[in-house]
Amino acid sequence: GNHEAALLGSGLDFNPKARAAIDWTREELNRAGEREQNLAFWDFLGGLVPAMCDGVAMFAHGSPRDPVREYMLPRDVRTPEKMKACFAAQERRICFVGHSHVPAVYLEDGQLVRPKGGEMDFDLGPEGSQKAIVNVGSVGQPRDGDPRLSYVMFDGRRIRFVRLEYDHAAAAAAIRAVSALPEFLAERLAVGR
Repeated sequence: GNHEAALLGSGLDFNPKARAAIDWTREELNRAGEREQNLAFWDFLGGLVPAMCDGVAMFAHGSPRDPVREYMLPRDVRTPEKMKACFAAQERRICFVGHSHVPAVYLEDGQLVRPKGGEMDFDLGPEGSQKAIVNVGSVGQPRDGDPRLSYVMFDGRRIRFVRLEYDHAAAAAAIRAVSALPEFLAERLAVGR
């Protein structure tokens, strides 16, 4: 994703709060005496690809069109040019993304389906049906006003959005324990923003 790319390169184009987190992470990974221990992690990051496909789905952090940086947001359904370009770049019938952290299903016919109030099952229809872009949400930082973690299960046709409680207060406390990290990064966890 974009944060991993910034760790390998530069986070100058990030907002100051995100850049502070990137800079802190890089410093932690490069700390004296630990650099050698973290070489495998750096190698892992360097080997990541922007997008990949299996026999059924495409996987990208951002969007099919820009796998690293482009956000897929609910308001995008009002921009047919963007949606058409994203679906045109899609290499499989379904593409899973997560960059915006906002759970949703974007359908090629312009529909937007969002899970409200918890779990949701959605049937994509038989093979050959329209394309779909599925934002799975986030396991640690959903941004749809629901602080519970979000992920999806997929059986080749049905998408099941799952929401589970997690100890976001403990995660926020761990962030607050690091003076170099902005308070905002901890605060947002309790409100799912």
